[in-house]
Amino acid sequence: MAKPRPVPNPVGRRLHPAGVRIDRHAHDRAQLTLVLSGISRISDGQGWWLAARDRAIWVPPGLAHEARYSETSEIVVLELDDIAELSAVGCCCIDTTALIRELACAGLEADAATRRLSLQLLGHLLSRQTPDLHAAIRHGSDPRLVRATALLVAEPGREVGLAALAAMAGTSARTLNRLFVDQTGLSFGRWRARLRVLVAIERLAEGESVTSIAFDLGYGGPAAFTTMFTRATGLSPARYLAERLRPAASQATSPAMASAVAASDAKPPRSDVAAITAETSGGPSRKPP
Repeated sequence: MAKPRPVPNPVGRRLHPAGVRIDRHAHDRAQLTLVLSGISRISDGQGWWLAARDRAIWVPPGLAHEARYSETSEIVVLELDDIAELSAVGCCCIDTTALIRELACAGLEADAATRRLSLQLLGHLLSRQTPDLHAAIRHGSDPRLVRATALLVAEPGREVGLAALAAMAGTSARTLNRLFVDQTGLSFGRWRARLRVLVAIERLAEGESVTSIAFDLGYGGPAAFTTMFTRATGLSPARYLAERLRPAASQATSPAMASAVAASDAKPPRSDVAAITAETSGGPSRKPP
């Protein structure tokens, strides 16, 4: 496999248009991608992770990965010292708190003292977060499982049973189900259900209707799909769209700001953490230019 290419410093607050893809690459330090609006999908060689608004994806140091944005998305990207508790599980999705989001934005401040204190506190809080394993789809490493999962990812709504899928993958139903459990932590049925939920989230972000998604993913209609989606995420599709995929009122980006962020020149709003740093250091923090 070709060595992943290095990339320019990705740190910053960025606005990615819908459809943007970032090729496979790696970083010397750990990377945190915090989603302020939209949706981020990050893939490595063995799976992919999906984060909607107010969630983040952790990528361990040196891990080759690529990214995709199916909707216009505003993100904050930071490079951090490794956090063993997170890197132990590889890539992972993390729920964030208001304080974590504030510290992440403050980690972009021009003032060095603010930046340093913010990132130290952020690292401490992240080390105490429990990764959300429900936001991941793992492909596995066994060639038979990789073939099976690739077939399902290509056609997530296809109604194919375990025995038929196993035959297409060149193995038995019993062996394939064991591979699912051993390498993804999920049975075949649960793995496919999770795949359909994550695919549905991406399609909701793209503006597709619930009815269209329901039938395309193999459900009898919107009611059956809504029941499944609500059970899996805790929110109905309509509420998920409003609360996780659309920008919060406080995070709405003006046209002028959008242009600046897209050019990677925008600075985040001055945060409360800057004021805290000024108080503890005995002097005012320098404002970003």
